Amino acid sequence: MQRLRSYLEDTTRRLVQAIGRIKRHRNPWVRRGVAGLLILGGLLGFLPVLGVWMLPLGLIILSDEVSWLRRFRRRVHVWLLARYRRVRKPS
Repeated sequence: MQRLRSYLEDTTRRLVQAIGRIKRHRNPWVRRGVAGLLILGGLLGFLPVLGVWMLPLGLIILSDEVSWLRRFRRRVHVWLLARYRRVRKPS
């Protein structure tokens, strides 16, 4: 169980770092291109390797470029944080 937890934490850390690198890229067309490819790959989720997991990842990256998507992302983030705090509240 400890090995699985360690693997998941390491994978999550790497994914967050990769998203951060893409979101900080200087060229907005690179960000849009990567986001578009991820969204397209998410729509082709029935194929092996590609999956539905790519769709939200592409939308997260694209949300820095599109104002209405950014507002939606922030609302979802606030909602998830409030829900997490309610669930994790010590009894």
